[in-house]
Amino acid sequence: MSHESKKPVEIVELSPPNLQKILCPNCKSQELIRFNSFWRKVKDLGTKSRRKFIEFETIHLKCKSCGTLFPLEREEIVPRLSASREVLETVLLLYFDYKNSAKIVLQLMEDLYSVKLKRGTILKWIRTYGKEYCRTKQITFQENFEKASGHYAMDGTFPKFTFESAPLASPNRKEKKNTGTLAVSDCLTRRNLMCYLGRGENEQEIITFCRLLKKHLKKTPKSIVIDYKPAWKRGIQRVFPETLIIRDGFHTVQLINRAIFKEFHAVANEIFIMPIKETKRLYQAIRRDEWRGTALPFVSTHETVKEFKYFYALLANLYQIEALQDFDRELNELICGLHKLNTENSLSLREELLNRLPSNGLTVKNLKYYKTKIKGALSRVMREFRHRIEREKKAFTSVRYLLLKRAETLSRHESDSLAQLLQRFPLFKKYHALSLRISDIYYLPSSALTDSIITGITLWDGIGAELQTAVKTLKKNVREIFNFLQVFPKNTPESLYKKVRTSPEHVMRKIKDVVRTRFGLRTSEQSQLYLEQQLNCPVLIAPAQKTQIAA
Repeated sequence: MSHESKKPVEIVELSPPNLQKILCPNCKSQELIRFNSFWRKVKDLGTKSRRKFIEFETIHLKCKSCGTLFPLEREEIVPRLSASREVLETVLLLYFDYKNSAKIVLQLMEDLYSVKLKRGTILKWIRTYGKEYCRTKQITFQENFEKASGHYAMDGTFPKFTFESAPLASPNRKEKKNTGTLAVSDCLTRRNLMCYLGRGENEQEIITFCRLLKKHLKKTPKSIVIDYKPAWKRGIQRVFPETLIIRDGFHTVQLINRAIFKEFHAVANEIFIMPIKETKRLYQAIRRDEWRGTALPFVSTHETVKEFKYFYALLANLYQIEALQDFDRELNELICGLHKLNTENSLSLREELLNRLPSNGLTVKNLKYYKTKIKGALSRVMREFRHRIEREKKAFTSVRYLLLKRAETLSRHESDSLAQLLQRFPLFKKYHALSLRISDIYYLPSSALTDSIITGITLWDGIGAELQTAVKTLKKNVREIFNFLQVFPKNTPESLYKKVRTSPEHVMRKIKDVVRTRFGLRTSEQSQLYLEQQLNCPVLIAPAQKTQIAA
C-alpha cells in the first residue's frame, strides 16, 4: 500500500443551490425544472497529512419556456475537471508566478496539499487555462519552463493523411500524396518538443525540420537518436554538424528480427507451403488423367510429392489390368515393393490397399469394385500427408516468435515449446543465436558492451539476401550504435543509458491514435489542433501542406 493511500481522507459536501434564483441563459425565464442529476467527487487542496475531496450534486436544468437544457454552475467547481477551482488556480500559480516546471509542480502539489496529479494533466491545464490566467495577472504567457537535457530522439511516421493540392487540369482531379509526420522528444524527460507535418521523411523535409528545431531550442543538441534511414543522418549533419549521432537500440534489434522473420517465411514456404501446393496440383492432375496411366505433365521439386507421383504410376498400371490372375500377381508384387521401400507414405499406402481387400478374396465379380478402392487409397494417403504438413505449419506459426525471445523472458511452457521446435527444425538454431546476440545490445549492461557483438557476426551458407543486408548495415553503423556510451561517464546508472538510446515510439503511437480515432484529419488546422492537444507540444505545418486534406 502506498503512502498516499494511508493518509486520512476528508470529504466536504457542498450545500444544494437555491434553484429559485437561477435564470435561463437563453430567455431569462425562471420557469425551470430538474432534468437530471448525479453525484460527483473531485480533488481539493488538503494538507501534508490529510487528503481532501469535494462531493456535490451535478444538476442539469431545463427551461419550460424555450426548452433549453443547461448545467448548473458552481463557483467552486470547474466544468469537466477532476479537481476543484482552488487546485487549478494553485497549479497555475506555481507554474507561471513561481516559474516551476510541470514536474516540480507535480511534486509540490503532492507534498504540500496531498493532491496527486499526472504530469500530462498539468500540461493540459496550462495549455487550456494558462493564457486566460496570464491575461488576468498581466504576465507573459510562457508555456515551458523545463530545461531540455540536450539529448533528443527523432523519428517519423506516415499516418493516412492525403493532401488536396491546387486545382489541376480537371477541377475534380486530386493529387494525393502521403504525409510524413516528424517528431522530436527529450530522451531523459520523455517530453515532446516539437512535431512537424511535412511532405514525407525525405532529406529536404528533415533539414527544414532541424532548422525549425534549432530556432525553437536556440542551442545545438548534444546527441540525437535516430533510426537507420540514411536521410536522417544526412539531414541532421547539414544543420547540426557537431551533434553526436546515436542509432536507436530498438531499431537495431528490429532490423535483425524483421530480416529473420523474412527468412522464416522463406523456410516455411519451402518446408510447408510448397509441398501442400504441389500435393494439390498432383491431385488435380490425377483427376484430369482419369487413371489412364499416361505420363503426367507435372514437375515436382519435393521428394514426397515425387514419391506420390511414382505411386500413381504403379497404381494406374495396375488399374488397367483386366485379367484377375494378372491383377492378383501385380497387386502382390506392388504390396511387397511398398514394404521394401519402408517409408512412412509407402507403408501407409500398403496398409490402405490391404485393408480395402474383400474379406472373401478377389473375384471376377468384385474386381471392378476393388479398383475404385485403389483410387481412394492413394487419395487418403495424400490427404493425410497434407493434413500433417498443415498441422506442423500451424504449430510452427504459433511458436516461431519464441525464436526471438530471451531465455529469462520465457515461461516454462514456452521453453518446452522452443526446445521441441529446435529439435524438429535444427536449422533455426543459427537464427535463434543471431537474434540473442543482437538483443544483447539492449539487455546487457553498458560495461559489458563491445563492438565485437556486431563485428564478430559470421554469416553461414544459404542465408537470405535480406538478412545479409541487415548484418552489413549493422557493421557499417557499428560506431554510431555504441555512441551512447560517450554521452555519460562510466559510473552513470543503466536506466539513463537505456533512455538515451530509445526512439520516440510513444509519440508515434499517439499520432496514429489521433488519426484512427478521428477517422482521418481533413484540414491542416484540424491536424494541428488535435495533435497539439495530444502531444502537448508545438505542431508546425509545412508551407506546402497548408491545404485541405482528403481523407
